[in-house]
Amino acid sequence: MATGIFSTKRGADFNPATDCEILMSFTPNRTTVPSVFTKLANPQDILLQLQNPNSTSTEFMGGAYTLKLPSNIFSLKGIYTLLIRPIEIRCTIVDCGILDSASNIRGLILDTASIDSQFINRFTNNGLIGYRLEFLNTTNATNQKVPNYFLIVTSNNLVESVNSAVAAAPTAGNSTKAIRYRLNDRSSLTMLTLTPSSASSLNPNNFPFIGNTGDSIILSNPYFNSTMVEVEFVDYDTESLAIMMMGNSSRSVSDGILSIYNFDNDIYYQANLYQILDKLTGKPQFELKQKRDSLDFTKTWTNISNL
Repeated sequence: MATGIFSTKRGADFNPATDCEILMSFTPNRTTVPSVFTKLANPQDILLQLQNPNSTSTEFMGGAYTLKLPSNIFSLKGIYTLLIRPIEIRCTIVDCGILDSASNIRGLILDTASIDSQFINRFTNNGLIGYRLEFLNTTNATNQKVPNYFLIVTSNNLVESVNSAVAAAPTAGNSTKAIRYRLNDRSSLTMLTLTPSSASSLNPNNFPFIGNTGDSIILSNPYFNSTMVEVEFVDYDTESLAIMMMGNSSRSVSDGILSIYNFDNDIYYQANLYQILDKLTGKPQFELKQKRDSLDFTKTWTNISNL
């Protein structure tokens, strides 16, 4: 018997309407490579939460979600690729500053007044703890994300700027302002502390990069990992093939109508059977089966089996 084993994995609790975004690409076949992703407007209409069977209330079960595929979006035959990922909050660094009451604490300063209104409730004190922070390369014309480099937010608190007689030290970040910051819950500025942000004992003068004033950054929540789902729409599924191979069938001798029935004995498929004869000898040359455009409901299984 194993002892001392503890599970650290748990189902993610997140709201599809506010915590995730769904990107979709479409290709009609496997040989055509999709070029772009389209961001779906209402992810809560695609990703649905499931209720917990152990609760009598409307408690949602963590980690249990199902896909709904509306016909107005998923209307074509082909392959849909869905990328379900944490929602991105894009903003700009106002300053890289130091806390006035503790000069060893440095971080990024953001202005909540410039944040999209749908995200503003996340910028309350310590509302961003655990968020992943990534950087955009603003020197690149395509504004691409800096690959494989991110920091984790350890705290965020509303602050205000104060004049400082001592200019910020070079190790405190690439600030261009001779000011520091102090806590103020009525301010629109928030200070993010990050990890890793301190120098190692081996090289105390080498501080990790935490950004520059004016840099564009991406904040994303830590609730779940990005997930890729592929959905393929086809004309026939395995049940359709099983019906065609193993379903009941009948062939009308008088008019050559072939009828194939599903497992409930409803007409599933009908075709006309006929022969092509040689014009000179009259001998059969080919036997053809042609799908009918409309069903002949006089050939139902009930009508035929009761004859």
